Amino acid sequence: MEFSVVLLVGGGGSRLHPVVVEQGRPKALLPVCNRPLIFYQLFMLEQAGFDQVVVVASDSTSAAISSYLAQFYSQDQTVVEMRTRNRREPALRIESLEDGIGTADALRAVLHLLKGDHVVVVSGDTVTNVSLNELTDLHRVSDADLTMLLKEEKPEHAARSDVFDFVGIPVSRLKPKTLTEIVLFESSVDVEEALKISRSILRHKCEISIRTDLSDPHIYVFSRPVLDILHSRKSISSIKYQLVPFLIRNQFKLKSSSTMLTPTLKASNRASDENELGPLSCRAWIVPPQVYARRVNTIASFLETNREVAGGAVPGALPKKFPLREPFGERSTVSADSIIGSDVRMGDRSSLKKSIVGDHCSIGNNVKITNSIIMDHVTIADGCQVAGSVVCENCHIQSRLGIRRSSRVRILSSADKICFSWVTIGVH
Repeated sequence: MEFSVVLLVGGGGSRLHPVVVEQGRPKALLPVCNRPLIFYQLFMLEQAGFDQVVVVASDSTSAAISSYLAQFYSQDQTVVEMRTRNRREPALRIESLEDGIGTADALRAVLHLLKGDHVVVVSGDTVTNVSLNELTDLHRVSDADLTMLLKEEKPEHAARSDVFDFVGIPVSRLKPKTLTEIVLFESSVDVEEALKISRSILRHKCEISIRTDLSDPHIYVFSRPVLDILHSRKSISSIKYQLVPFLIRNQFKLKSSSTMLTPTLKASNRASDENELGPLSCRAWIVPPQVYARRVNTIASFLETNREVAGGAVPGALPKKFPLREPFGERSTVSADSIIGSDVRMGDRSSLKKSIVGDHCSIGNNVKITNSIIMDHVTIADGCQVAGSVVCENCHIQSRLGIRRSSRVRILSSADKICFSWVTIGVH
């Protein structure tokens, strides 16, 4: 087995408050087009043909995630069709670790389970249509120790981001479907006054382009030397903020003790001898803006990802749409880029545009829903307008309320059910 796979789903989703906290579900099980978020990473990994996946969850979330994988994921229509077509069913192993540990700590804790020469690490909040086969092939052909995926953002998207990465690459013409060297990677949150560049890097690469328009979808491929470094350096707790910058910053001068090397690495001709490991090779695969890769780590990205996936951003992930058979009233309309769950009722002259409605929902007469997520068991009474909002499970919205994207507030219904949204409220 050349590539091992680790899927990290233990994150608490602090920036998805209050949806995660009040709903009492792990971030990995938040609905994206009426499927849990973890579905999209597993779908991508199965498409790539990996035989085994180590799913790393936290103690507080592992039971719920294990239950979904055992009872629902394997029965999903899309998964059944894919496995029938590929004649393959990967082994999913769940590992539970204490809450709150970093991503690098989580990877270090499962190193003993990784038998391949390389490991693919995927974040549990990433949704993408990137071909992992192409990424791993480029990693192997380039003989890289670290390969990270970077997505080129459109100027308007890059300009509105408060947090970004400084990415340094040698000045050269990038060739399509090839890896580029990456000589600097620092998050803006870690840069206080000035961006510092190592002299060892400048000695090797005298001309460097510093870019801030590249986003990190948190998909990495590491070779064995990197895993040995991670094993020996216990102070590294984060992959993005510590491990990756450390590797890139020290790639031209880093040495590794042979006592930490695995038998596979010792037998490799990459090391000049058993006492010293040569310089590392750090690469990036930069994909263009039209490639879809988004992290669901804020309320805004949660809303946008639902809308984009419903519009076809991840081909093959959603089942084929069939004619609507639910009891809809006269002159009610549903746009082609909307998703509706089962057992949904909609009254007369209501409309649904660019929105997702979960299971067992009741929508009254003259209701307008646009760019919104309506979770399971929601009741929306007559005359309501919902725009740019997330309506959580079991919420009852009283008649003739307007909910529009503005500032985040809490809505309490007479049934003491809770709706969290970005909203302003007004009676029409």
